[in-house]
Amino acid sequence: MGLSYPLAKDARSALFSDDNKFCSTQAQAYSIANARVSLVTEWLKPEKDALEDALDKADKARAQGFVHVYEDKDENTVFAITFWKVISIEEAEAEDKKIIAEKAARAEENTDDVYFTRPEKRRERFGLSVRKPRVRKPDPRQLDLFPKPGRPTPENPPKPRVKD
Repeated sequence: MGLSYPLAKDARSALFSDDNKFCSTQAQAYSIANARVSLVTEWLKPEKDALEDALDKADKARAQGFVHVYEDKDENTVFAITFWKVISIEEAEAEDKKIIAEKAARAEENTDDVYFTRPEKRRERFGLSVRKPRVRKPDPRQLDLFPKPGRPTPENPPKPRVKD
């Protein structure tokens, strides 16, 4: 079973209201609210006199997965309530700008460009941080299957020089 979240204007109404509509997706919440919605998590610290009622509501809501119960450093009960919140036009525009900026940043950076282009293009794009691979010089004896006469071989190594 998937999680479903209430459609509410704030955390208190999400927890205490009995007429909340529960939606699993943003599209469902949008169709019910007839406005842009955003999934938000708000913290709620109930007063001491309303704590028992809040804990009862939280126990029922915990089964649906949108309430988590914590304690702060003073050992007071704190609820983390996740719900669908209707957002204003300004908030919607700010959210759209943020999404567009994230998409533009992702469009610039493509992993395929880094790994699957020619090495000289990578060096051109990223500078000297992408090194040329080091080429080791092979041992000349390994390439010669039939060495020239008088050249050293593994079976006939060079003779050590003697000081006069």
